Amino acid sequence: MANPVQKAVRQLEQVPTAHNTLSASDFETADVVAGERTKVASHQFNRPVAVKDDETYNIDLIAHERRTSDGTTGTQEQFTLSHNLIESPSIPVDVVAFEGGSRLTVDSVDYDADTVSVTPANANSDIDIFYVSGDQAHLEIRKTAPNGTFETIDESDIGLANRRNQNKTPLRFDFDHPLQGVIPTDWSLDIYVDGPYEVVWSMDNGASATNQLVSIPIERSEREIPDWVEDVIAQVAATQ
Repeated sequence: MANPVQKAVRQLEQVPTAHNTLSASDFETADVVAGERTKVASHQFNRPVAVKDDETYNIDLIAHERRTSDGTTGTQEQFTLSHNLIESPSIPVDVVAFEGGSRLTVDSVDYDADTVSVTPANANSDIDIFYVSGDQAHLEIRKTAPNGTFETIDESDIGLANRRNQNKTPLRFDFDHPLQGVIPTDWSLDIYVDGPYEVVWSMDNGASATNQLVSIPIERSEREIPDWVEDVIAQVAATQ
């Protein structure tokens, strides 16, 4: 006789689905304070979905620092960054800079010295720098029930992920059981970060991390699943 998990899996196999992808704009986002574990992104589902085992995904989270230009207008300035600036083999733009809400051209980057050179138009202005860092930072993706029950569906080190060529060896879900990637209605997909640097999506002045990315493929159910299947998913999640 099939156990509850096996019965739930068979039931889910009969549910029609449509392929979809979650991007950063689908999430409620929050900025990460340096050195504090933070829920940086969350999406609550209005119908069941599934992240499939062995599916690849992409999360590029970028370090942020704010500096102030000097008192001279229109001269090149060099800023030394605090968190191991690296040249990523898969993130297209390693460094993005803004003066206020205006995008600045990055004049030069010295990865060995962790420095970025830009030419601000104004004196004593805010310079926001968004850059790829190789420093260790813990990333956790979890599914969370309305009552707070959760299960981790993947973990990784952002610094190591930034160093590897994700075009050749992408991040990939590797589940321990067949219900791990199934997310019922009203559950959320949450992304947590704990690292030494600040992560910011956008600033009040209009500066934004245009080199920051979230892309998670899902299968969205075209109908609700039975309550007993949701109960099994919650029971399994609570024991992990």
